[in-house]
Amino acid sequence: MSRSTSFIGFTETAKKIITSGKLMPVRFNGEVVLGMFGEEVWKCQLYIDQLGVQYEEYVQAAPIGRSGPCIFMALRNAESKMPLKISLWTNREIAENI
Repeated sequence: MSRSTSFIGFTETAKKIITSGKLMPVRFNGEVVLGMFGEEVWKCQLYIDQLGVQYEEYVQAAPIGRSGPCIFMALRNAESKMPLKISLWTNREIAENI
C-alpha cells in the first residue's frame, strides 16, 4: 500500500459559503498546508464578509487514515480564531472519511 496525504477539504456547507458570494476572497493568508512528505497540499485563503469580518481557512483535523494523513478544512474568524460552526466537520463525518 502506498502512503500519501488525502486532502478531504471542506464540508458541503463550507463550500457553499465560500462559493455563494457571502464571503469574498481577499488574499492568500500566508499559511500553507503540507502533506506527509512536505509537499504543498493547500494554500489557505483569507475572506471578508459584508460586515467587514475576516475569515480564514484552517486545518480542522488531520487524523491518520489507512494510507496516511487525511486533511479536513474549515473556516474560522481570522481575529479571534473561533471556528465558524456551520463550516465544521462532525466527529462522525471525519470518522466516515478516513
